[in-house]
Amino acid sequence: MHIVAGLTKSGGGTSYSVPSLAAALGPHLDVRIRTLEADGSLQAFLDQGVDLHTHAVDRGPLAGRMRSSRHLRRALERDAEAGPVFHVHGLWLMPNI
Repeated sequence: MHIVAGLTKSGGGTSYSVPSLAAALGPHLDVRIRTLEADGSLQAFLDQGVDLHTHAVDRGPLAGRMRSSRHLRRALERDAEAGPVFHVHGLWLMPNI
């Protein structure tokens, strides 16, 4: 399970490195990415078996800036019960706290 705030081309290095890592692991493991935004640049990675889930950001100026998402938090709580390994990327935003 990879967790990253955003996967858009304008988002920088994690928008390439996270899907690339997930795609490389895909043939060996069940790989899932949870994020708050993604764009069409990910199609090549999705074609390699990466399971992408995009969640809504909470409303409000501070929540938007910090990328807070109760939808993502609930999904991760459910995921944790199944016991996957979590790999967080970009530790400076709320999705990884």
